[in-house]
Amino acid sequence: MKKVAFHTFGCRTNQEETGAFMASFRDKGYEIVKDPSEADILVVNTCSVTGQTESKVKRYIKSMGAKYEDLELVLTGCLAQQVPQELQAIKGVRMVIGNEKKKDLPDLVVGNGGGIFVEEITAESSVATPDVIESPEIANRTRFSVKLQEGCNHVCSYCIVPALRGPSRSVPLAEVVDTAERAAEAGYREIVLTGTHIGQFREGSLKFIDLIKAILAADDRYRIRLSSMNPMDCTEELFQLMLDEPRLCRHLHVSAQALSVEMLKIMKRVSMGMENLLPRLDKFRPLLPDLTIGGDFIVGMPGETEEIFRETADRLEAFGFSYGHVFKYSPRPGTTAADEPDQIPESVKESRSKILRDTLDRLHISFVDSLKDFEMDVITEKDGTLTGISGNYLRFADDSFRAAKNRIVTCKIEGWDSDKQAVKFSVVNRD
Repeated sequence: MKKVAFHTFGCRTNQEETGAFMASFRDKGYEIVKDPSEADILVVNTCSVTGQTESKVKRYIKSMGAKYEDLELVLTGCLAQQVPQELQAIKGVRMVIGNEKKKDLPDLVVGNGGGIFVEEITAESSVATPDVIESPEIANRTRFSVKLQEGCNHVCSYCIVPALRGPSRSVPLAEVVDTAERAAEAGYREIVLTGTHIGQFREGSLKFIDLIKAILAADDRYRIRLSSMNPMDCTEELFQLMLDEPRLCRHLHVSAQALSVEMLKIMKRVSMGMENLLPRLDKFRPLLPDLTIGGDFIVGMPGETEEIFRETADRLEAFGFSYGHVFKYSPRPGTTAADEPDQIPESVKESRSKILRDTLDRLHISFVDSLKDFEMDVITEKDGTLTGISGNYLRFADDSFRAAKNRIVTCKIEGWDSDKQAVKFSVVNRD
């Protein structure tokens, strides 16, 4: 029996694709191992989001090829789509499989000796969905991600994703619903809707909100979580559905990038997306007091003055963010921002990153304290020590509580534990 190991760089979409690869390889009789030293094949799902990321990925591939002479390297993902010939020339690389062909990756590995499998991605290119859905016990996870869309129709100044994942294409609604139902049958209690830009889902006159309603109506055994959302897609209808349907998680992770209209224009994003979102949040936040709002933020873009940066930092609380991922801008060759003359020094990027992170940490503590006496259903992630996340994406963990994996434990929030830097809670009920 051949052994396969995996290493994943980049976004959540890559992480979930790797999970699908694992299930398919297991179904074909391969053994999955964690350590490349034990493997015959190492599948590397690459990323090309920044120049720094590219360098990191290439160093890893070269180190694996040099360290393990008998290890066969199979490369896929965005960097594989971008520079297949360069990667193929690295010692130990057997196959390079682009994004359009990655849906066939396990079959290609099993049925081919090696080579480059990269095709241009167009509006007609298909979107991979999982053939094999393993139970939570086998897959070692308790949330199942359902891809409903791939690619993006926007061209932000810092981003190369549209060039490497293609234009937006949607999975047929019936197929998305079928995948969710199969996941429920396998035992999953939470479905995460994923894609490059999930709000761009379209099928004829059907839009993203129609898809959510269809998945909710199809089965009552799971709750639904939305992955990263563009602010323009956080509509009043979505907030109303969140209010009316308790199985739609009260959690929004917004691809904000900045809270300054001027900065968003520099980024070539839809600059009024965040501005239009603010009154919706003001309207629905009193009705959804447990709604968690997280975001992605880029600091140090060319043209980001101190005044522009401060606008983002000062508005975090007004928007209600309680956590976020802060990224220092890194020039990405092939994007317009990389050629701008007014690049920001690394020391400034670092200090601005710290300001945002410190503010978000403070807002997180304040948000948790505001939920004192709220009861949350937590889906446990493993056997033993209780650890898991609630519908509104708060992490609950305490080694004084024990629980079986993939169970629902109702926890009552007692506030923020400053010593443990964690949510303080008591267990109310277990299924």
